[in-house]
Amino acid sequence: MDRDPAARGSDKSRFIFVVSAVIFDLFLVVLPLKAVWPNLDLLQHAQDDLAKYGVAVSLEWDADIFANVRGGKEQAAVTDGLIQLGLDFDLKKLTGLGIFDASQLHAEGYYPYGPGISDYVRDLSGVNNNAAYNSPRLYELWSQKGFKLGFL
Repeated sequence: MDRDPAARGSDKSRFIFVVSAVIFDLFLVVLPLKAVWPNLDLLQHAQDDLAKYGVAVSLEWDADIFANVRGGKEQAAVTDGLIQLGLDFDLKKLTGLGIFDASQLHAEGYYPYGPGISDYVRDLSGVNNNAAYNSPRLYELWSQKGFKLGFL
């Protein structure tokens, strides 16, 4: 099926739009990393210092770039992401009290961000499994207590 020249022109402009949107979204991801990267040794030292007091920190960041090139409501490219933060506390090291021997406290939460591509493609189920409102959520909180038994 032959396409008219106007349609080919719109494909080219659509391609340029998507590429420029993806490049812009990549800068949104790369610039914060560029600020953190030279200070990774500093972050490692901070993590080592916290470990002396019985605190362990984990941080994960996931960013996804989605583009609606054709169809749906309108063309768009968006960045969605998920930031996860975990904290572990060794209660004996943290408090110095013997009652907390072999005791641990764990908390983990996440923050999904981004507008989502669903409004642009008009889907019924989410295109991305990170699609959620921009709000922090606590999804794991537990405490553990170990017991020392002389006969085991």
